Amino acid sequence: MKKGLFLAAFLGLFPPFQSAMAHDVVMHLYVVADEIEGEVGYAGGDMVPYARVDILDEDMNRIGAVATDDKGQFTFKPTKCITHTFRANLGAGHVIAKEVIKDDLPTSLAGCHAN
Repeated sequence: MKKGLFLAAFLGLFPPFQSAMAHDVVMHLYVVADEIEGEVGYAGGDMVPYARVDILDEDMNRIGAVATDDKGQFTFKPTKCITHTFRANLGAGHVIAKEVIKDDLPTSLAGCHAN
């Protein structure tokens, strides 16, 4: 019992051991037709079902949110020609944020890619 408590205290005091135990989070984003499709998972290949993904504007204000489905995938239809940041916080320090810049948004979006 004492050895287990000592080990837990030892690992808790040294951050390198904590980060070694954490999973790397991955997010992939794709512009398909007039939507942004994405998926959230861990580096080992496990996808994250039913995770909330916040959508942020260029000033990091929350402009929406979506949830991943049972396969860790989501879709979002942009309505503004701005850079969108997608951020997922899976808890226990597992956070990832990726962006789709406005130049990569669908050409069908009003006001985008005007010459």
